Amino acid sequence: MSSKTVSLTLQVSQVDLPALMALAAKSGVSINTVASKSAKKEKKEKDPDAPKKEPNDWINFCSRGRKALEAGGLKPGFAVQQYCSSLKETLPMLTVTDANGKEKQVPNYASISDEEILARFKSWTAPEQSNAAAKRASPSAAERASPSAAAAGAPAEKPKKQWSEAAKASAAEKRALTKAAKVAGAAPASAWASPNKDEPKPVAAAKPADAKPAAPAEADFTEFTSIKIGGKDYLVNCRGDLMDADYEWVGHYDAKSKKINKAAKKPADLEED
Repeated sequence: MSSKTVSLTLQVSQVDLPALMALAAKSGVSINTVASKSAKKEKKEKDPDAPKKEPNDWINFCSRGRKALEAGGLKPGFAVQQYCSSLKETLPMLTVTDANGKEKQVPNYASISDEEILARFKSWTAPEQSNAAAKRASPSAAERASPSAAAAGAPAEKPKKQWSEAAKASAAEKRALTKAAKVAGAAPASAWASPNKDEPKPVAAAKPADAKPAAPAEADFTEFTSIKIGGKDYLVNCRGDLMDADYEWVGHYDAKSKKINKAAKKPADLEED
């Protein structure tokens, strides 16, 4: 009788592995264990009594600068780091050897005294933008070397749809007709006065029972007024249809919540003829 070999791959934790090995030994099944590469490493517990890491020379220089200014009766606040950074650029350089045996240039922080730190601060003006912020705002070396590459990486602007002169004239005509209909149907209602005080006021004729109420004047959806939302200029009508300055559809604007629903579809009556 021939025996068959079946290979199975199981993933178990180290806690459950001893019980599985014991069960396999009783059943006469051989198991080959392989440590998983994705197993999480145990986090080392920090020793609360371990000595703290010594601050580097830059941190010590900033701390010395703060103490020197406070000793002179000044309250530099958060400007200490900016001031010390400007001092750092004027200090002479020293050549030192790091832990890997490589030489490097570092500022000689000991070359300036506390009195000079205090004296220079009185004539120092804080920059409007920090060095780190200016570095983030400036273009990278690759962008300066190849401006065309930076321009190629920028997303291409979507061409704006231009309304034809016929469409603009049609929209203006619709607005004029709607305004004229409003003026004709909205005559001012003045109080009725009779020269004879004893003459009774005329009674309006009763409407037939089956008479339908007059339809309200059609709203002028083609008349747009300018509006500024989030610092950007838009055009909006009485219905809340929102378009940009080039009459390109944007969405529906809710005046109460002051939010734009860009998922709203453009109404059919605003489409070009």
